Amino acid sequence: MYLAGLFGSMDKERVLQFILARNRAYATQIAKFYQLNTSQIVKQLESLELDKVVVSFQYGKMRLYEFNPQYYFRDELKALLLKSRKVIKIQEPELYNSLVMVKAAPRRKGKPDFKKPANSKEYNVAEKADQACEKIYTLDEVVDELGLRCVKEANEDV
Repeated sequence: MYLAGLFGSMDKERVLQFILARNRAYATQIAKFYQLNTSQIVKQLESLELDKVVVSFQYGKMRLYEFNPQYYFRDELKALLLKSRKVIKIQEPELYNSLVMVKAAPRRKGKPDFKKPANSKEYNVAEKADQACEKIYTLDEVVDELGLRCVKEANEDV
């Protein structure tokens, strides 16, 4: 790629280009796209996460990565990557086309999307916590909302 000297490795630039093109991605997806070992990609993703360039979250068994919205130079980094993508378009048109044109089958009916995973305790607790910031709840209401009634009753028995 074209910014390898700046980023320290070609793989790091590839990871960033892929995440920019898809908004979020997981290690195996990136590795398959570039036909690389997953361990190479994981190493770069961990490095980028350590530097707070990307953030990750668990979705089922997958760890998804996306640009850190609070990274100070996020917009400048994206602009630099987009500018280098113009060179990729000229030098490697096949890679460019496969990178920016996503061929994805429609999601199965009823399958949860990434923004709101169904039956995810982690998501539901976070959602309820956000709602709690908007309204002051009593302890009983919070316990009821989060489905922790059995925990409260167990504590009352003690």
